[in-house]
Amino acid sequence: MRLKFYGFLLLALGLATETALAVPAAPPEPLKNLEIAGQVLQDGKPVAGAAVKAYFYNCDTKLQATATSNVNGYYRLVIPSYPRLVTVSRPWNKAEIAELTKNDPNALQHLRRKTTLDTRPIPIFLSTNPLANPTPNICQQALKGGLDTPLTNRFNLKLEGVPATTPNPPTPPKPPVVNEQQKCQAQGGKWEFISRGVKGCNLSYKDAGRLCTDGKQCSSQVCLAKDRNPRANEGQCAATTFAIINGCMGEIKRGHWHSRACP
Repeated sequence: MRLKFYGFLLLALGLATETALAVPAAPPEPLKNLEIAGQVLQDGKPVAGAAVKAYFYNCDTKLQATATSNVNGYYRLVIPSYPRLVTVSRPWNKAEIAELTKNDPNALQHLRRKTTLDTRPIPIFLSTNPLANPTPNICQQALKGGLDTPLTNRFNLKLEGVPATTPNPPTPPKPPVVNEQQKCQAQGGKWEFISRGVKGCNLSYKDAGRLCTDGKQCSSQVCLAKDRNPRANEGQCAATTFAIINGCMGEIKRGHWHSRACP
């Protein structure tokens, strides 16, 4: 009977110790309308129109409040509800394990929970940037958080190293001006008279004189007639641009003769 009594007593002590270590104190009431005010400065000078935003933990979490600095760089943020602490689950540490097993070395085997609960402060971060230069954002920790967080706080945001305005992108170099004569010579043509009093690019075609029944069969895309015969169904590929412009004998298209106006 005594052994059973002592066994139940040790078990009860172990459960009581586990409960005391596992259950933290009730979380405090959230702070209502937590205020953070200050000034946005850049190289020691106030920045007007800077967007100031508040977040918990880091600047990638849910937005909690926002404000815009006035002409003197001052801003005022109000966070409606600030919890101050957060409850998290974590493994037992060595000190807690030593306390649990002080009276019963096998107490760990009877634990219903392998982790305990703990409270941690919720830090507040502020991000800002001048409206004239929306990138990059500057993220700074304003408050460490916790039970000692006052209701009103002051924090100055500094934008050292951030240009006040977005730099203009570099102007791409202008392409070199290439006139028609240079283009012509680059294509292997000659800049000369191609009609009465008109100079232009006179290109030569390698398939000049080849028999054809349509311009699609020629590199010049023109099949010139050999004479002014309306019954002609065959011609020859144009030799030059000059020949295309000044060819008065007609043109063969799809095996049929078509007249052409002379320049």
